[in-house]
Amino acid sequence: LVFFFTACLLGYGFGAIDSFLFVFLQQLGATDTLMGLTLTITCAAEVPVFQAQGWLMARLPTHTLLDITIATYAVRMLAYATLPRWGTPWAVLPVEVLHGVTFGLGWGVGTSHCKRIAPPGLAASVQAVFQGAYFGAGYGAGALVGGLVSQRAGYPTMYCVSAGVMAAGWVLIRAGRVWADAQAQPGASKQRRGHHAKADLTPRLEAAAAAGAASAGAATGGGAAAGAGAAAGSATAGAAAGGAGAGAAAGAGLLTD
Repeated sequence: LVFFFTACLLGYGFGAIDSFLFVFLQQLGATDTLMGLTLTITCAAEVPVFQAQGWLMARLPTHTLLDITIATYAVRMLAYATLPRWGTPWAVLPVEVLHGVTFGLGWGVGTSHCKRIAPPGLAASVQAVFQGAYFGAGYGAGALVGGLVSQRAGYPTMYCVSAGVMAAGWVLIRAGRVWADAQAQPGASKQRRGHHAKADLTPRLEAAAAAGAASAGAATGGGAAAGAGAAAGSATAGAAAGGAGAGAAAGAGLLTD
């Protein structure tokens, strides 16, 4: 849930920018050429970020990369709010470079994370939920709230408010992660306690098994000794019987003579 709320927050930022930036630039006197050039820069800025996505994800956790994306959104919106002070709408061009992070990094990391967390056979479904949260609920909320605020207070104020929304949303996301970690800890503690109990019980089981083996060995040895004694007794009895038979035979011979 925290991840999909993050997707909504990123979509909010995208909607607030995508829906009103050109209207704002027209108020500042921007030409059609400038507005077209902003799109060129935003598209070009995505390329190196998408190329570096795998390298970044191998070195930083997903939640850190998403935090960077949210922070960059806030900085980008505050920069838009200051455009009237620069005296020229062309000042928007350096700001558009941040699109590589706000969209390229956020979207790339988000889609990769969907594949990681999806149950077997549901990767497309999780991706659809992510896209719906980003370009559906989030984008729509950014466009709606942005329109209401800009109509009442102007675009600079709207972008300041949007930056505040990004910051407040990040605080909620951090709180959600802390809560999720706290909920996961009891289960982990039980698992650790079970592991320790099993480790403590193992030496006792091994000692009991060794004692049982020794007892079995002693019983086997006793049985073997008894068997040997019985065999010796049988041999002695046989010898005695043989001697008696020989004596009887000799006595019979003397009588015959």
